Amino acid sequence: MEAVKRKLPGIMVGHLAVPKITSNNEPASLSKIMINDLLKEDIGYNGLVMPDSLKMKALTNYFTSEDIYLRCVLAGNDIMLMPQNVTEAFNTIYRGVNDGTIPIEKINSSVYKILSTKFDFGMFNKEYMEYLNQFNETIEKSR
Repeated sequence: MEAVKRKLPGIMVGHLAVPKITSNNEPASLSKIMINDLLKEDIGYNGLVMPDSLKMKALTNYFTSEDIYLRCVLAGNDIMLMPQNVTEAFNTIYRGVNDGTIPIEKINSSVYKILSTKFDFGMFNKEYMEYLNQFNETIEKSR
C-alpha cells in the first residue's frame, strides 16, 4: 500500500512462499496470485515489478531455468533480474510469445514501463519522448 501511495518506481518480489494467500508453496516471485492479482489488481501498483535474483537456489532447486523464465513473465514481472543464462531467457520468452503462451501485450507493456521509467530518471534525452509516445499508442491500439 505504501509503495502505491509513494509511487515507487519499482518493487522487488522475494522468493518466499505464502501459502495462506496462495494456497500453495509457489514462490511469490513466480506467483500470478501474488504479483498480478494481489499487487497489481487488488492494491493497484503500476510500477515496475521484478523478482529477486533468478539464480537463487530457492528457485533453481525446484524449477528448470526455462520454467523460471516463463513463470516470471506470466506472473506479471516486468524485468528478469539475473537470469542464469540471458540467451536462454530471451529464447524462452521469444518462443512463449510466438506460441501464444505469453501475450505480446504483456511484453509491450513491460517494455513501455521500463523505457518510461528510464526516461523519468533522465536516462534518455528529450528526443526519445516521441518514440515512447508512439510505442504507447501502439500498445493501446493492440488492446
